[in-house]
Amino acid sequence: MTDKTGFLISILPGLPLFLAYLVGLGLGIAWARAARGGGLAAGVGFALLAASWMVGAATQYWLMTMPRDAVAGSIGTLAGLSLFREGAALAGTVLLMIAIFARPKAAANA
Repeated sequence: MTDKTGFLISILPGLPLFLAYLVGLGLGIAWARAARGGGLAAGVGFALLAASWMVGAATQYWLMTMPRDAVAGSIGTLAGLSLFREGAALAGTVLLMIAIFARPKAAANA
C-alpha cells in the first residue's frame, strides 16, 4: 500500500465530520446577520473546527511520509502542531456553545 493510499484510508472515517464542519461554516455565514452574534460565533467556531481537522490530517500525512530517522528531530514541530490543533478545537467548541446558548438581543430586552 502506498503512502497516499494509506493516508486516504486513514482519513476516510473522519471525512463526514469534516463535511459537517464545512456545512456548519456555510450555515453560520448565511445566518450571521439574522442570528446576530450567534451566527457569527457558530461560523467562526466551525471554521476553527475545520482548521483543526485539516491540521490533524496534514500532520498525519507528514508523519506517514517522513523517513523514520527524521521523526526524532521533528518532535518539537509535532508538539506545536498538536497544541495548535487542540487549541483550535477547544476554541471552536467554546464558540459553538456560545452560539447555542446566546440569547437574541430582542429576547434579552423583553
